[in-house]
Amino acid sequence: MIVYVYRIRSELAGKEYIGITTRDIRRRYSEHIMKYKKHMEGRYGYVTSFEILEYEDHYIEVIKRYSGITKDEARVLENQYIEAGGFNVVNRRKNITTRLCYRCECGGEYNGGTYRSHLMSAM
Repeated sequence: MIVYVYRIRSELAGKEYIGITTRDIRRRYSEHIMKYKKHMEGRYGYVTSFEILEYEDHYIEVIKRYSGITKDEARVLENQYIEAGGFNVVNRRKNITTRLCYRCECGGEYNGGTYRSHLMSAM
């Protein structure tokens, strides 16, 4: 799987939003903009990227492209980029540790998204 770590930036705002996606980066950017427009019409909830999209000079750029990593590894990387970004990053911090380290009675480990498949493989 190819994963892109990206940022949406605005020089006027002096802020940035960090995200990850496996989709085409232009398509992901369009989705952010579409959701912002729906939010402005009262048809979509608040997302922190809107703090950037309200400025006319917003743009998206790929920070890094990864291949051969899992979704959980991608989330860890995303969180590291968010943490490294400092105060100008508008993302809410994510507690990813709870997603990664559950213990099963069989002695194995699973994350929140793979419990059912873990049980199947343990049989």
